[in-house]
Amino acid sequence: MTEQVTFHNRRGIRLVADHYPAQTDTVVVMAHGYTSHKRWAGRFPYIAAQLNQHGYAALAFDFAGCGDSDDDGLRADKLAQDVHAAVDQARAMGYQRIALWGHSLGARLCLMAKPLWVTTMVLSGAGTTPMHYHWPDYYSAEDLAELSANGRMTVEAAPGCNRQTQVIEAQMLRDFAEFEQAALLHDLPCPVLIVNGNHPDDAEECALLAGNREGLHLLPTGSRHAVIEGARHTFADHLPQLAELGVAWIRERMPL
Repeated sequence: MTEQVTFHNRRGIRLVADHYPAQTDTVVVMAHGYTSHKRWAGRFPYIAAQLNQHGYAALAFDFAGCGDSDDDGLRADKLAQDVHAAVDQARAMGYQRIALWGHSLGARLCLMAKPLWVTTMVLSGAGTTPMHYHWPDYYSAEDLAELSANGRMTVEAAPGCNRQTQVIEAQMLRDFAEFEQAALLHDLPCPVLIVNGNHPDDAEECALLAGNREGLHLLPTGSRHAVIEGARHTFADHLPQLAELGVAWIRERMPL
């Protein structure tokens, strides 16, 4: 059974989450990737079902400006605040032990937020080093002209949710490259599991993997880095392996 939960972030914007309840005081809060949403490609529903089977609750939320949550322009510092809002909501619901599961940009936002109430994190498709994307490969000339003129652009939203468009701020594109790995990984409150793929045709995921290997020495004691052979950045063809790794980590770090 899935329940819809609504709450507000520190900017007063309404956020929407899917709650997968269980008879426990332990929950995994799930943060989706860039311009995605809580149900994209069935990733979090599948992982939440696996967590439920092992007695864990899950709370998968949409960042502001994404999925079913209310409108806002996307920018990394604002999105990281939403991680805090989701953790606060989990605590308000009575959960005593909380883990984070972030995918792609959601993984980095979990690291940026560093919420003190979190016992551990699972970070799939994570990136901890700056990435320099060639944005004309991702957006049209018209979109980028709007971004240049207005400091933001309105683009089509990801499929699978009620939202039709999303607003991306110019700073969001810069945020992928304008940070330092050492600062991102400094003073994390808990050990983390970082999971990458290594499909040779996925240049993005291979770059993320290489960058994460460079920063392993910066992670808290007890952290781990795992590689799923042949997986692409979405893990679409390797969800069972990803879920197995992540759930096993949660069970080790937050046993019921």
